[in-house]
Amino acid sequence: DFPTAFVNWWTGGVVGMIALLPAIWTGSPSGIRRTFVGRGAAEFRIWVLAVAAIAAVARFHFAQPFIIIVLPLLIVAFRMGVFRTTLINFVAIIATMTTAVVIRFNGAQAPASDYLAQLGIGQLGFYCAISVLGPLLVSIVVAQREHAAQELARAKLHLETISDNIPAMIGYVDTDRRYRFVNSYYELWYGMPRDEIVGRTLRDLMGEAYDPSLDVNIDRVLDGDAVRFAAQSSDGREVEAAYIPHV
Repeated sequence: DFPTAFVNWWTGGVVGMIALLPAIWTGSPSGIRRTFVGRGAAEFRIWVLAVAAIAAVARFHFAQPFIIIVLPLLIVAFRMGVFRTTLINFVAIIATMTTAVVIRFNGAQAPASDYLAQLGIGQLGFYCAISVLGPLLVSIVVAQREHAAQELARAKLHLETISDNIPAMIGYVDTDRRYRFVNSYYELWYGMPRDEIVGRTLRDLMGEAYDPSLDVNIDRVLDGDAVRFAAQSSDGREVEAAYIPHV
């Protein structure tokens, strides 16, 4: 009848959409190769076996097994990426449903208050698919954050490459007057690596040679005014400076 057909279509569609479609969407030849034979393949196989065992034991011994099953899947979501998480989610679904079939076929005693024993296989598949939705979403969010971090790292590298090849000292100072970015010419000028310059103020870098009149120019640029001026360093080098506000 129509209600039964609708339920079968719905549960089958949900299982396929949540359990298999993300794997097809995120899979690639290189990703598949890394998963099964590349670096991390051993860890993937361990998680497959562990999740399958946990799902089977939880389904057999607990009235509400999905709480137990989801815990290792969340760990997988943080460690393995979307593609591998999807595959291991599918393993959890298959292990849970296979255990349910074995329990019914052998007439084993289900746990007390086991509401899952009253469900059909299609309905059980629906519950399984819904239970792995959380770990799937977590893996997607983690992947997006990792992608954003990689893009930020690439942008920083591009900025450093460009600024290091401009024959001038280029730096960024925050509202606390501390350097947050400097190019390689700062290293040459102050004779120290940029990692030691970032986080310091101009007063920290210049020490006793710091000219208090520079505070006036720094105050102006922090107020939103562009400032240009000429000065002389303590060792007699002429300096032409341009301070541009962050707008």
